[in-house]
Amino acid sequence: MNIYVIIVTYNGMKWLERCLKSVSQSAVPLKIVVVDNLSTDGSYSYIQTQFPDISLIQSGENMGFGRANNLGIQYALKNGAEAVLLLNQDAYIEPETVKYLISLKEAFPELGIISPTHMDGTGKKLDIGFGNCLKEKLSTQTSIINGNALIYHEVKFVNAAGWFIPREVLSKVGGFDPIFPHYGEDVDYCNRIRYHGYKIGISDLGVMIHDRLQVNNESVFTNSKKHELMIYVSKLSIVKNPNNSLVMTWVKLLIWDLKNYINEVRNSRFSTISYFVKSSYKIFKNLKLINEHKSLSKKGGPIFLD
Repeated sequence: MNIYVIIVTYNGMKWLERCLKSVSQSAVPLKIVVVDNLSTDGSYSYIQTQFPDISLIQSGENMGFGRANNLGIQYALKNGAEAVLLLNQDAYIEPETVKYLISLKEAFPELGIISPTHMDGTGKKLDIGFGNCLKEKLSTQTSIINGNALIYHEVKFVNAAGWFIPREVLSKVGGFDPIFPHYGEDVDYCNRIRYHGYKIGISDLGVMIHDRLQVNNESVFTNSKKHELMIYVSKLSIVKNPNNSLVMTWVKLLIWDLKNYINEVRNSRFSTISYFVKSSYKIFKNLKLINEHKSLSKKGGPIFLD
């Protein structure tokens, strides 16, 4: 298969060597596209000199995760990619990982996103965020191929640190929605995957290391700007979800607001209450554009990739 690995970089020098070498050591030959989000730590020149065979794109700005990945996906599709693997700059794959992901794709055509199992930086424990995804496991599917058991766990969501997406899925679902400024774009994409009849599966055998700080969701509250942004993109994900009817959208939004508002009060974060008001105002202010993007998401096709 002609498979492209797409890696978005931003000041990722401490991970790049191990990340890129792990891809180059794959048992399945892979082509690499790196989209550099205007790094200031020498990442771009390092890749140029140390990995000259890599296709390297430098954006003119920090485009964030979604838009930068779209650049890489466009490049891969134009060069005949049959599938792409979106890989974080702080993630490393094992040599057999992509082979297992391909096997799942061939055995289960209903899969729109196939993710490896995410281990933490030590490789001994599950990544915390990934473990939370597994808590909401929907089902487990098994197929016996040539005497070997192929297994995947269906989930509603898995973070985009390592996503294997076939070309036909990209052609039907499109790329990441640029309406998401940062964060939430992977939640939105999973919603769209399921709307178009695909499933999201996690491989038991395929493994990757996600070498990030292992903290729980409470860490967001120490950063006021991130906290405010996360509230906004969480609401945006609900309003834009193509699986929700109009009534269900606003019921879910009300429930989400009440639940999280009560949580803020319970934890004495009174200064952050204004974030809920600001986010609601921003949603209503941009509602026409959000609904336009929701309609595009329902229509499908290679949207957001032109």
